[in-house]
Amino acid sequence: MTSQERIARADSLYQLMTHVPGDQLAESPACADVADPEVFFPVSPQDAERIEAAKAVCAGCGLRAVCRERALRTAEPHGVWGGLTEWEREEILRERRAAGQGPRVSRAAAVEALDVVSGSIGAVTAGAHRAVDALERIAGHELPLVRHRVATRLSDCRRRGDGVEQTSAAVLAVLRPELRRLGGDEAAEGVAA
Repeated sequence: MTSQERIARADSLYQLMTHVPGDQLAESPACADVADPEVFFPVSPQDAERIEAAKAVCAGCGLRAVCRERALRTAEPHGVWGGLTEWEREEILRERRAAGQGPRVSRAAAVEALDVVSGSIGAVTAGAHRAVDALERIAGHELPLVRHRVATRLSDCRRRGDGVEQTSAAVLAVLRPELRRLGGDEAAEGVAA
């Protein structure tokens, strides 16, 4: 495993942990404790030893379902995630595309989730909290770390004395990627900044 792949894996684990539903937040992924992370990166579908070892770790992980869905939503290109190899995920995504299962986020939901621009800082703050509520409705579960990141951005903007436009842009920088992650790529692109 190259240094770049290790960094990518660590970044992906961080992304997974920042999107764990609130009721599972105390758990950590079983793979984080594996001494040799290369086991999660088989070189081919025929690399049965690594695949079996990685799937055995995933089988005992309480975050397997969350991890699997995240890997499918983000089209994770490498490694075993949630007990699925990259080749198995490609097949599932191919089947989903063939079945016409595109983004599950409507334009109306995207507008609601990204509607934070208003006339005052107070209105932007209230809009930001409504937007996180909308993202949680789209996700079907709480997003405590997204809520925390939005609150942190709002606090930073207040501390710096940023205006409405800067504050809105800072909040949208958190919300847009989250909406895309939830499957609203096209809907998020259609909503003006």
